[in-house]
Amino acid sequence: MPFPAVAITYLGPSSDSSDLPALEVAEKILSQGESSRLYDNLVYKQQIAQEASFTIDNKVDGGLLYFSAIASEGNTAKALDTSLLAQVTLIQRRGVTANELAKAKNQLVAGAIRGREDNDSKAIAIERAIAYRHDPMAVNSAVQELQAVTAADVQRVMRKYFKANNRVVIYYTNDGGAK
Repeated sequence: MPFPAVAITYLGPSSDSSDLPALEVAEKILSQGESSRLYDNLVYKQQIAQEASFTIDNKVDGGLLYFSAIASEGNTAKALDTSLLAQVTLIQRRGVTANELAKAKNQLVAGAIRGREDNDSKAIAIERAIAYRHDPMAVNSAVQELQAVTAADVQRVMRKYFKANNRVVIYYTNDGGAK
């Protein structure tokens, strides 16, 4: 890898957890597009990263929540780690803004509705509801669950899952690979 990078992985909830809608909103706020917190802060303002992301890997028996970032020239994996964790801490302490919340929820709701426009996507949504939530009718409540997420919910899940004793950090460096 030509540039240093960092991956920070946390244990997340199972796929039937009531925390998932709030985590999905947090994912959008942190990582969706150039106006996301990670892009705006690490790539645009600080210019320490070429890219930065947060992803939910949702599993039936427990998922993973992970951040990753690739350094821009002259920056270190440690600097990325520090800046990523600073964004987590900001949400844990101050929460998210009303505008961030509304934008993220609108994106998620629009995506959920678009994802049910044809029979194939409806079938996939039902299949996922059965596999992940153990309930085919859960497909009908997904939009309402997203719409019900509050800023306090986002702050709560960020405090609940993103703790130092619940993470693994991997540094990719130019001097010998992963550490």
